Amino acid sequence: MTCAAALLIVSSCSTVATRHQGPFIFHGMVYDDNGQPALDVELSLNQQIKARSDFNGRFFFADIVPGEYELSATGKNLETLKRSVYVSQSTEVLYLSMVSIDGLYRSCIASLDAKAWGAADTYIDRALAVSPTAPLLRYAKAVSLSVPSRPDRKWQEADALLRSLTADGYDEPAIYLLLADICQYDREDMEQAVGFLEHYLKLEYDPGVEERMKSLLNSTTM
Repeated sequence: MTCAAALLIVSSCSTVATRHQGPFIFHGMVYDDNGQPALDVELSLNQQIKARSDFNGRFFFADIVPGEYELSATGKNLETLKRSVYVSQSTEVLYLSMVSIDGLYRSCIASLDAKAWGAADTYIDRALAVSPTAPLLRYAKAVSLSVPSRPDRKWQEADALLRSLTADGYDEPAIYLLLADICQYDREDMEQAVGFLEHYLKLEYDPGVEERMKSLLNSTTM
């Protein structure tokens, strides 16, 4: 008989019947979405049988008997993977692919470029579920919510996210430039916009930003 690949790519070249097989060691390999081996991933079958991947992404479960199992895999900066998998014999190898935060971030940016707002929100929310305090992900969420061409803009939420980043001590120019945009075009608070532009220029000089700040200063003093 020919063994077909299962949902999680379970492969085997053996044709030996398994119904009389006793407990065995079941091997697997886990990769991220860049095709790189995923180190130190915690895996379990039915929340009881445990394993951990090594430097090469390899892992094994001991004392396995044929049957269907609920598999769970968790790793640093990786989206948790949960699947059902049927294990029939020791000669099979289980190949797993896990989605990384970097992969979700890249998909979010690509979706923004394509103006696929809902997809962008989904990708960045999935990434934030893995790492809710990551500053880059929080900034990306603010960008997604405040894109000017987006019909369902939620600039208030974006503003709150950006201010939470500054409150947490993140002092990146891009944060202050986006805050200035929101203050100028949404809040129509020119004085506060000038303040954010001034802070931006302390961190990174940009003649265009300087001219913008001067123009706003002139408009507030007229």
